[in-house]
Amino acid sequence: MFFTLAMLFITVILTIWVMSLNDPLKLAAFQSRLSSIGVAGWLVLFAVQYLQIVIAVIPGGPIQMAAGAIFGLWGGLGICLGGAVLASITVFYLVSRYGQKAVAIFVKKSEIEKFKFLQDENKLEKLAIILFFIPGLPKDALTYLFALTKIKMHRFIIVTSIARSPALITSLAAGDSIASGDLMRALSMFIVLTVITGIGYLLQTRIKNKMR
Repeated sequence: MFFTLAMLFITVILTIWVMSLNDPLKLAAFQSRLSSIGVAGWLVLFAVQYLQIVIAVIPGGPIQMAAGAIFGLWGGLGICLGGAVLASITVFYLVSRYGQKAVAIFVKKSEIEKFKFLQDENKLEKLAIILFFIPGLPKDALTYLFALTKIKMHRFIIVTSIARSPALITSLAAGDSIASGDLMRALSMFIVLTVITGIGYLLQTRIKNKMR
């Protein structure tokens, strides 16, 4: 319960910060700060997206909204997907090297038990598409759990990049709308994404049971 509230608090704080970028002066100041460090500005956000998946506890939505606000839809998409791909490669390496010990650091034992149905080798790619498509499910933890299975890393990266794109693009577009001053469009996207994410979170147990 404490962990959930902490993540909710972090998400709210980060979202408020992203919303503040609607102020042209604040956005210009932040973009200028990033420009002053050159390519490192892209690398900073890339690293944040990368760590968000590897560490598996940082909320991803606000990070993606910030990417959209600062670098636009396509620039943000490249950064976020690139970070996700590199993070997936890292997770697969860690699990191949350290096995269950690596997973135990970032994923609760109770979550591992709930996703035991991932051992069905014939349905791994289909399960990856479904689970990564639904907002609200713990995708970062799922990356570790899929790394424990027989799924090929390159196939996992391909199917999950496709599956996570709709929600990712929505978050990026919301951030881009904030930066361009279209608050109504940004708010509508944010509300839709929040509602869908909330439904996915609340229905986690039912979804897992259905997968079994």
